[in-house]
Amino acid sequence: MRPRHSAVGRDPRACLLRARRRRARRTGGGGRKQRIVSTGDLAGRHALVAGAAEGLGRALATGLAAAGANVSVTTRHDDLAEEVTANSILNECWSHGREGRALRLDLTDLEAVVEAFVQLEEELAPIDLLVSLAFDAPRTPADGSTGDWSAAIEAGATPAFVLARAIGPSMVSRRTGLIAAVLPPEPEARADAPLRAARAAVVGLCEGLAAEWAESGVAVAWLDEAEPPQLLARLSRDADGANS
Repeated sequence: MRPRHSAVGRDPRACLLRARRRRARRTGGGGRKQRIVSTGDLAGRHALVAGAAEGLGRALATGLAAAGANVSVTTRHDDLAEEVTANSILNECWSHGREGRALRLDLTDLEAVVEAFVQLEEELAPIDLLVSLAFDAPRTPADGSTGDWSAAIEAGATPAFVLARAIGPSMVSRRTGLIAAVLPPEPEARADAPLRAARAAVVGLCEGLAAEWAESGVAVAWLDEAEPPQLLARLSRDADGANS
């Protein structure tokens, strides 16, 4: 009898992929579209910027498109302004001759994110580079409630886990890919203990996954928030290393 790996459980992405393959065999479909061939440091890659409607999102998404990548984006809220921003970002990426999609996702819902990523990869191309800007932990004093603590971890650390958990198996199976979490500077004040804890959780997650997936050719890193040119240079360098 084969041992059961109960600590990890069944991979929701693998289950969904198997179901879709069975449907594809019955209907004769299920093929992917061919990638656009482009020039640049990231030519032909598919990048996804999560939380693109916030802060650095536009600059990073359009910078990745200018470097040759096809770019998809996610927004985090059921908000018309975010949707308009996401579509505006995609229009700028399309002006570089790239393809991409805009996804509205709850980045704390693993099953929904897995399903959306599987569909995105089927419709466009495998995701080679995932950039998370989804750290949104509120500033909360240490004497706050357990609800305040949970909210900080949920908004700060959970999206990074869900994104990595959703796309990691695909990258590992292809033995290539880069996952990067962009984090705000560590607070200078002595307060904000829950925010610090959420930030440290993302750092620990990235370092742990980097060690676990290193032999599979998948790179995982956390980056301090910086000016877009510096971040783009780092992302391009790390993506080259992950895909070499």
